Amino acid sequence: MRYVTRAHCLILASQGVKKRELMNIFRISYKTLYNWFNRWELEGMIGLYRTYLISFARSRKIKAE
Repeated sequence: MRYVTRAHCLILASQGVKKRELMNIFRISYKTLYNWFNRWELEGMIGLYRTYLISFARSRKIKAE
């Protein structure tokens, strides 16, 4: 349920938590944080969830081989 983590991060950001603090809380890099914010801005909640769906599809493909 990584999309829940991403949503939680965005909520904290909207409440004024600094980027550096978010990186520490969620143990993510600046690049990852940037990607989460960018997906949110471009696609909304679907953008956060879509990464989960892509990962799920890839894992199923690997298992099928």
